[in-house]
Amino acid sequence: LLGSDAQRATTGVELEDGPARFEGIELLGDEHDRSRLRLVVTEGRNRLIRRVFEALGYDTLRLKRVRLGSVALGKLEPGQTRPLSADELMQLKRLVKL
Repeated sequence: LLGSDAQRATTGVELEDGPARFEGIELLGDEHDRSRLRLVVTEGRNRLIRRVFEALGYDTLRLKRVRLGSVALGKLEPGQTRPLSADELMQLKRLVKL
């Protein structure tokens, strides 16, 4: 990922359903023709990450969600769940103003 493309991804890319941007982007690794990135997004539009990268001319090979709000997902397997701690529940309620 080139620096100018990373800047475009954080300042905004025009998609068919309106502008989209990442709150943060960090390069974790760069091997040959693949890069590993950590992204922060604040909205959940359908396929948002894939569409932003497509608009910038990149293919997305794999995505892995590691956090949702203040809840770190840890080592959950696809389809696996776990109960929220009292602190996580309180933080999520505060986030949505309940």
